[in-house]
Amino acid sequence: MHTEDTVLSDLLNGLGVIYAGEQVCPPSHSYGPAVRHYFLMHYVVSGKGIFEIGGKTYTLTSGDLFFIRPDEVTYYEADRVHPWHYVWIGLSGMDAASIFDAVSASRPVLHTENTDALTPLMQRFARIGSCRSASDRLERIGKLYEILSLLAKSAPPGAYRPSGRIYTEEAAMYIHANLDRRITVSELAKQISIDRSYLCALFKKYLDVSPQQYIIDAKMKSAASMLRRTDKPIAQIAEAVGYDDALLFSRMFRARFGMSPRQYRGMGM
Repeated sequence: MHTEDTVLSDLLNGLGVIYAGEQVCPPSHSYGPAVRHYFLMHYVVSGKGIFEIGGKTYTLTSGDLFFIRPDEVTYYEADRVHPWHYVWIGLSGMDAASIFDAVSASRPVLHTENTDALTPLMQRFARIGSCRSASDRLERIGKLYEILSLLAKSAPPGAYRPSGRIYTEEAAMYIHANLDRRITVSELAKQISIDRSYLCALFKKYLDVSPQQYIIDAKMKSAASMLRRTDKPIAQIAEAVGYDDALLFSRMFRARFGMSPRQYRGMGM
């Protein structure tokens, strides 16, 4: 059995499930040689079989996982006497590669001793079915991250290297959560544990703007929203976005919108 549920918003937002399934294979059942165009993991619930990749053959049994990356030629076959029963999950999205490497420790096969927890999770995940309701989708997302967390615990320290996009998102979230404070680029880099120059390069790559300009833009957009939606005094709005000096705030606002805060509010924008 298998289910397919490619959710475009998930794929664009970092990680999405292409499909998932479960199969009790007949003796000597095989697949390949074949090439995939997404990330695919198999978890062996019981039985055994072989997995071939990169000129090597691995004999796998209960508690083993094998990982297939895009454009890798692979072949796998169930044992003729004790064919395997496995669950598979196909992943895609901008963060799929780094997460896949984290849970697999960048290896083609991995063994986990945590089968008591992982087996029911994997099977429940495969049996959720198409996400036709909000509860189905949220359950699938929750189960997926539980699975990934369990697998990551089996990986050696340092196996996970967050993508540049993840760092950029973390920095942006920190900015929006602290608009009422004066945020420096150095503080921002320290907060997400990366070098200041690397942070600047990431913002340029993913957002086409410097961190400092992003901070200013976020503050000014928040101030503009408050000017439209509330009747708070301008000095109070300035403080709400981290400016103790209302005159400095007004200069920054004019530079961003081409008019003073008072004019902006007066136009009913």
